[in-house]
Amino acid sequence: MAEMDTLREAFEDNGYKVVGVSQNRTNTRIELYDEGAEADKLRSLIEETLEESPLGVNVTTESIESGDAIGTVITLRQR
Repeated sequence: MAEMDTLREAFEDNGYKVVGVSQNRTNTRIELYDEGAEADKLRSLIEETLEESPLGVNVTTESIESGDAIGTVITLRQR
């Protein structure tokens, strides 16, 4: 749980509006309202924030909040 809070704070501190952060085993999902967020910047922020680099980071534009909005969704797999 602490890692999810750390990720949320890192994104919010960098000006992103976080819709939600969730985790299922080794997969973490971060939803942002910013649909035009740059993938390279998001990946760099994750690598700077986490103690261990994730195995993979995927950045997509998807519908969020039950399809009511379009945003950026980041999924990452951790060791």
